[in-house]
Amino acid sequence: MVARPRIGDVAQLAGVSKTAVSFAFNQPEHLNAATRDRILAAAEQLGYRPSPIARRLAALMDWPDELARAAAAAGAQGRLDAAERLADVVEQVAGRKA
Repeated sequence: MVARPRIGDVAQLAGVSKTAVSFAFNQPEHLNAATRDRILAAAEQLGYRPSPIARRLAALMDWPDELARAAAAAGAQGRLDAAERLADVVEQVAGRKA
């Protein structure tokens, strides 16, 4: 059985981030036309189609802006830092911290 192409495969072939691939399919106005076209061509070449399950899950996730910012800021600092920062934000959102 051949593995289904994933968003990372498209990103690697197109020379862009996974976020850029997501934008190409979901918010194309965030990309310039040349980048979008390169991503869509890579997706076509690989036979990539966005996962309907992933799309539904993403639509269900209504994370507060602070949590999303903390995740993005912490991502480059290592998993432990990210986990700690996210835990702080989750506690703040949940009202457990002042």
